[in-house]
Amino acid sequence: MGSSKKQTVGYWYRPMFHHGLCEAPIDAFLEFRCGDKTAWSGALTQSGRISVNAPDLFGGESDQGGIVGELDVMFGEVDQQPNDYLLSALGEQVPAWRGLATVVWRGGRYGAMSSYPAAASYKLRRAVKGWADDTCWYESRAAIAMRLGAKVALYFAIDLSGSMAGTRLTNMKTALIAVLDQLGDSIDGTSLDIMFSGFGTAQTIMRRDCTADDIADLQAWISARTASGGTNFAVGTQGMPAFYAGVSSTSAQKLAFFITDGEPDAPQEATALAARAYVDQVSGLLCYGINIDLTNTTYTAMVHNVDDVDVAVVSGGDPSAMVGVIRGVLYSGLAAMNLAHVLYQACTDPGMGREPAESMDDASWRTAADWFYANGFGICTSRSPAQESLATFRERIQKVGNCSVQRSAIDGKLRLNIANGEYDLESLPVITDDDILEFSKQPTTLVSAVNSLAVKYYDPDQKRNITTSPMQAPELIDAFGLIHQVVEYPEIPTAELALRVAERDLRAKMSPLQAFDLKVMPGAAYALEPNAYVRLQSPKRRIADMVCIVSGKQEGNLKSGAIALQLTQDVYSLPQTTVLEVETGVDTSPQAPTAIVDQRVFEAPYINVCATLPRAELSVLPADVGYALAVASDPTRNFGYVMAVSSGGPSFAEVDREEWCPTATVVEAAGYMNTVFTLAAGKLLDKVTVGAAVLWDGEIGRVDAIDVAAGTIEIARACADTVPQEHAAGSRLWFWQVAAASDATEYSDGKTIDVKLLTNSGSQLLAESAATTQSLTFDQRQVRPYPPANMQVNGEYFPDEVGLRPTTDDILITYTSRNRVLQADMLVAFTDSAVEPEEGTLYSIRLLARPALTEIYAADNVSDLSHAFSPEFGGDVRLQVWSTRAGLPSYQKLTCDFYLDATPPPIAQVLTWITQGTSPGAVISNGGKTFTSGPNAPANWHKGKANVQHVASSGSWYFEVTVDTVNAGATAIGIAVAGTSTTSSSGSTSNAGDGGRYQYFDSGQKRSNGTYSAYALGFSTGDIIGVSMQVVSGTTRVHFYKNGIDLGEAFSVAGATGSWEPHICSYSNTSLNVCALTFAETLKYPPDGFAPW
Repeated sequence: MGSSKKQTVGYWYRPMFHHGLCEAPIDAFLEFRCGDKTAWSGALTQSGRISVNAPDLFGGESDQGGIVGELDVMFGEVDQQPNDYLLSALGEQVPAWRGLATVVWRGGRYGAMSSYPAAASYKLRRAVKGWADDTCWYESRAAIAMRLGAKVALYFAIDLSGSMAGTRLTNMKTALIAVLDQLGDSIDGTSLDIMFSGFGTAQTIMRRDCTADDIADLQAWISARTASGGTNFAVGTQGMPAFYAGVSSTSAQKLAFFITDGEPDAPQEATALAARAYVDQVSGLLCYGINIDLTNTTYTAMVHNVDDVDVAVVSGGDPSAMVGVIRGVLYSGLAAMNLAHVLYQACTDPGMGREPAESMDDASWRTAADWFYANGFGICTSRSPAQESLATFRERIQKVGNCSVQRSAIDGKLRLNIANGEYDLESLPVITDDDILEFSKQPTTLVSAVNSLAVKYYDPDQKRNITTSPMQAPELIDAFGLIHQVVEYPEIPTAELALRVAERDLRAKMSPLQAFDLKVMPGAAYALEPNAYVRLQSPKRRIADMVCIVSGKQEGNLKSGAIALQLTQDVYSLPQTTVLEVETGVDTSPQAPTAIVDQRVFEAPYINVCATLPRAELSVLPADVGYALAVASDPTRNFGYVMAVSSGGPSFAEVDREEWCPTATVVEAAGYMNTVFTLAAGKLLDKVTVGAAVLWDGEIGRVDAIDVAAGTIEIARACADTVPQEHAAGSRLWFWQVAAASDATEYSDGKTIDVKLLTNSGSQLLAESAATTQSLTFDQRQVRPYPPANMQVNGEYFPDEVGLRPTTDDILITYTSRNRVLQADMLVAFTDSAVEPEEGTLYSIRLLARPALTEIYAADNVSDLSHAFSPEFGGDVRLQVWSTRAGLPSYQKLTCDFYLDATPPPIAQVLTWITQGTSPGAVISNGGKTFTSGPNAPANWHKGKANVQHVASSGSWYFEVTVDTVNAGATAIGIAVAGTSTTSSSGSTSNAGDGGRYQYFDSGQKRSNGTYSAYALGFSTGDIIGVSMQVVSGTTRVHFYKNGIDLGEAFSVAGATGSWEPHICSYSNTSLNVCALTFAETLKYPPDGFAPW
């Protein structure tokens, strides 16, 4: 609530340091870290100076500062000169440090206010550089990319024509299945779309957002392919446009492989160009051509569109070559060194093994390098000669790769053998009973065998050791108990590779392997090397044919030339697929701040203001001021964000730093009164507690229940100064009281500010130009009265259709009161009990015609909590109700859209004819509603009366009778003084005893006290006759109505006393027709101002 004079609370560190990295040269300098935080990342490939701008790395000036300055990176070239900064600081005796890669910090800011400045660390790559004569052996396989991108869309156009039959098809399927195996291990954290399209005959399969089951489906499809037909290139690529159009992410990496063993069908060029046309329809697609046993790349190159890469030509008998080509394209990110290259350099480097290149079995080493490359077996390691001998280093690397470097007994060259389970059975050397001089079998047991194994590896991106989940053999654990082992391979850089190595090692340790000690004739074993494969055929010992691996060898001596061998049954192979996942923790790799996508800026409601300000400040807070709040969700993986505000002009000033707000989206669309919902895309929901406030579009709610695991929430609606609102499916919830940035500046009513939320990645802030500008205009929110709650229309919450109430022809609005001050920071929901309103609170009501929203009805300064009115308009309407106090309306208005039926509701008529005193011969039926008289002799007047009386001294009353059947000239309807006789007059046509009756006859005459006179037109069957009685100044006036038409006043009876009741008469004899009169259920033509009788 204001500012104070700046004070010095600490100091920046500005050190100078010079750090050595490794022997020069290096491929690239990749990252500069301080502690566990990245200050700079990139790829510097030659000596140079980098600018570090991470002022908020350790919290900025409000905490422990950051890193700002320049770092000289010196690659140690042969002509490198002494560093100018070191010369200026230390004098002329500074050497040039050629042959070593080093860095110099040039005295910039390096943290603040900490007794222990964070240590610097560096990440670099050295795979191609640093070789003898600066020439990398087998350079194309030296570096292995280890990670998939976040979103990859992958298309394979594969040749299934007849020429592929046999070895080519088999090995292509083997290669593709192996690629899918590796992709299956890498999909954690990657969204992967894959499509295969075969040509020869059109065959396709597609899976999006692949799971392990999807990978298995694709592999099964590939296994079932056969070869037939021609080589129509275009059939293979025709599915590309639709496939890539369906990719969900616009930033997806789009890759395709076109694999064939032949030239296209004639016309060849036109067919190839037709295939290329489909490729060109996909923007950003990289399509790689691969020829199998076909050196003529002319036509494949027409489909291939990667300018700086040639069409690959691979052997149809070598699936690993195709795997290597595909994997080299798919994987990127972290680059590790091929394990074969690490050993090759260790053997040949002049500073290490010094083995001449001529003494290396190049074919053996290249085969091994291809295998490691195809299997993604890259390692990240280093060696300090002072701490590790060359022999120990080589032994360590060989253990990781399950391989061995041995000198051939045949030509004396060094070979690299991998125990990987891959061999040509027919070409393996064979040891038979004729070769064996001595034989013994080592005992095998499972009792002490390891049955659970995990690998501890080192992730260089996160700069931390990680242990995989254990690979286990459940059957052995059940039988012998858990025997667990953790094997450390710090050279392995990824979880995917660590899991595969864990399964490899577990398979070797848990299997009941057969192991043998043999002495054999020199000629049978002199060429064998450790980790080489051999077939053992010894029928004498019940071994028909077993593949073994040479686990040990001892040459013979002069006394005996026999060679001692240790053979172990082969189980070694590197699994392509594992079923476990590794919890890799938080990736702290370098990351530029990403612009925030999900964010909100809003004026602070009173519940926040009263909870934040001390009571003394709250009591004197001006009514026309407001405060700004902001919430945001982490777009990727960042530390937090900065709230920057501009209240006029182009510059933005930092006002607050905040953590990310818990948030989620709601799966369902929500009406006004729904309370239970399903959550999706939740973040930080473990911080949300029952009773917390939630902001949902413009509505504030209260969390009444939340189950993070089940993804469900119950929300009490319309708390604080908000009203119930409808919300679209996918709308976002903000639990802002957990974490919201705030601006303590007091802004006056009507003031508009611009707000930018700047992502803080931990090392740098998002540039202001990259952030979205959000504008906020202040509207005295914190002082406005709360809107009414619990509103109902004709007793219903938010109805879709409303009709007028019977008898009153109106609609009734009811609501309850709320009180901003009394509620304070409590969250009182829409349907909670009423709260005594603030003094001076009144209410306003509007009824508007939709869609133009023209006003139909208005009421202001209403003090009651209910309001009835009769609208003059029917149709689509909008009802609005709000509160006012001291001239200020509530922040929001209760709003309800519905269809209004303005037609007056039917008026029920409850009259029935009564049997008591009714003339003999008359029949009352239809639940008392119908009076019937029929032919009879002697002739009679049949008379009836109704069950309701009204006094003659007051009131206006009306009833209706439907004429079902009429006796011409002998049917009368009217009223009579209560107690008038209903006894029939046998044999008379004079309607005897008619005193006190006032009647309207079907002939059109009227009659009272025995006197007939002309009145109006008569009535007949089907007519509805209405009768009204109204007492005016002591005189009873009687009108008759025919089908809703007032026939005029029939009688005016002055000084009448007692009560009146409906009466009817009908004369019948043997020749006259039946008369039937019925009281309808509702009045059809009720006149205004008359109540139903």
